[in-house]
Amino acid sequence: MNKVVLTPWEMQTYFFNIMKTLKINNKEISYEEIIDNKFSINDFSEYEIKTLVFCQNWLKEKETFIVNTSGSTGKPKPINLTRDKMIMSAKLTGEFLNLKPNDKAFICLSSEYIAGIIMIVRGFVLGLDINIFDVSSNPLKNVKDKFDFSAFVPMQLYEIIKNTPEKIEVLNLMKNIIIGGGAINYNLEKELINLKGNVYNTYGMTETITHIALRKINGDNRKEYFTCLNGVNISQDSRGCLVINSDITNNQNIITNDLVEILSHKDFKIIGRIDNIINSGGIKIQAENIEIAIDKVLSDLKLNLRFFVSSLTDEKYGNIVIIVFESKKLGIDLENKILSNLKQILKKYEIPKNILYTEKFQETKTGKIDKMQTMNIFRENT
Repeated sequence: MNKVVLTPWEMQTYFFNIMKTLKINNKEISYEEIIDNKFSINDFSEYEIKTLVFCQNWLKEKETFIVNTSGSTGKPKPINLTRDKMIMSAKLTGEFLNLKPNDKAFICLSSEYIAGIIMIVRGFVLGLDINIFDVSSNPLKNVKDKFDFSAFVPMQLYEIIKNTPEKIEVLNLMKNIIIGGGAINYNLEKELINLKGNVYNTYGMTETITHIALRKINGDNRKEYFTCLNGVNISQDSRGCLVINSDITNNQNIITNDLVEILSHKDFKIIGRIDNIINSGGIKIQAENIEIAIDKVLSDLKLNLRFFVSSLTDEKYGNIVIIVFESKKLGIDLENKILSNLKQILKKYEIPKNILYTEKFQETKTGKIDKMQTMNIFRENT
């Protein structure tokens, strides 16, 4: 395996880092203390210790790391990631976002998965001021400081804006916000458009060491499509799904299940997952298209609900389209209003045939809706 050759600036940054400190839940600890194991485990929680162990391994130049996939599209699986590729990923993101040494990074994603791990790696590689916090649905709830750069999942931003609108000012002070780990719905994107800093939706996975493309969702140059980082090559397989190839993937093809429209050698639009196609009466229906329409209808009706589109088996059609709401029953009048408004947007065969409810969606450990597990519970109870 080839070791990464650092530039003189990166070498200077590395040695400067040895004298630096990071904060974990506002507890300051020097890099030197982390490297030399000069900290008491009694001063830190179990999660904090796990995070510090990763930091220690990184600062001691460990070459490989085992990271689990999130489990949102199947059983979580361990993947070996190499130090040189993680450094490469961090540098590409730094280049794209113009991150500078000592920019203050707010890290609130789990250090047990790639999104949180790579945020820490970006901090080390780019010389950022690292501030790590526990994972929570509303990570800004008790935060008052100014930060330059952060990463969130959509659920976290939804909670911040809905339940602590005064924290929007903290978001406004950030120069760069990246959002991954799930789709950004219509209502949330409308709110994010108004933020003052740069806000990006990301596309990527553990196998590609987090994102390989970003989509600007606010400002004058907001886009409806993703733009790849430098050195990332994209194509489609015979199904129309995205294929990714780059130095980070060891120039091996990563074949996804995401149906895409390729606009140029570096730009693409996501249509939806191929495993989210519902075959109803012989007609193939893309669930994401229906979810976009539902988002708009709920926004018009001033309803802020989590939901997803799925299917149930049916004697006549094979499968029928359904909506699953995380809510108490809305009542027949409101249900009819939702379906009536959807009829103005969707084709006849796309109209959901049933509405189901659950008080709480099943979620993965990274906070994504676990559609498969949620639907399995419904099927077990019917």
